[in-house]
Parts: sequence; structure tokens; C-alpha cells
Amino acid sequence: MTAWELWRGRLLQGTASVVCVRTAGPGSANRVAAVVVSDTPTVVAAASGTRLCSRYTRDVVVGWWTRDARGQWYHVAAGSQAVRRISVETSAGTRQGTSPLVSGPYDRRPAGKVTVTATDDKGEPVPVLA
Repeated sequence: MTAWELWRGRLLQGTASVVCVRTAGPGSANRVAAVVVSDTPTVVAAASGTRLCSRYTRDVVVGWWTRDARGQWYHVAAGSQAVRRISVETSAGTRQGTSPLVSGPYDRRPAGKVTVTATDDKGEPVPVLA
């Protein structure tokens, strides 16, 4: 198992880290999880059979929904150090910026698909774990 912090900073709940945890099984049976560590660690995204969070694909963006203490919804996208630009498209609109990119607040979680895209410091696409 490997774990590395891909982002640390301030979020709605205060200071937090996004940690990428990778477990390897036989063959291609690996599992990757993104964990937001603040008051209570929470798995916010996961995938299997991928090179994300490995020595082959270290740069990644993680996207997830969260709520504040008042019940307002936010979409957060945070990326590793080489991520320079993030774009998040929801049914409520598109937002672009740097990491972490926070969209909201919304009274209700917007319905439909969320599309997160990102580029690194060379302008190349960065994979997204959401």
C-alpha cells in the first residue's frame, strides 16, 4: 500500500489534506481511493484497475461534493502540485480556476453529471478521480 498527499490547504471545514491511497493486488487488481482528511477522514472517490496515484500517473485531480454546517452544497476539485488549471461543469454552470476549485453554494445538490477537466503546467490533460 502507498499513500501520498496530493493537496493540502484550506477548505470549508478548515485545513484539510487530500490523500491518494493505492493498494496493489495480484495482476491488475489494484484499488485507488482519494481521502479527504480533516476532522473525520472521508473517502470521496475511488477506482480500480488504474495507474492513478502510482509512479506512472502521479498528477491527478480529485472531485467531490460536500456540505457545510448550514446544509449548503459545494463541489470541490483539488489537484496535485503540477495541476495549473481546473474546469468544473455542473448543471448550475461552469467554473474555472486553480486548485482547489470550489463551486457553490447551492441550496440543493445540482442534479446531473459533473464534468471535471484539468491541465498541468505543460498544458497536458491531467486525469480526474471523481
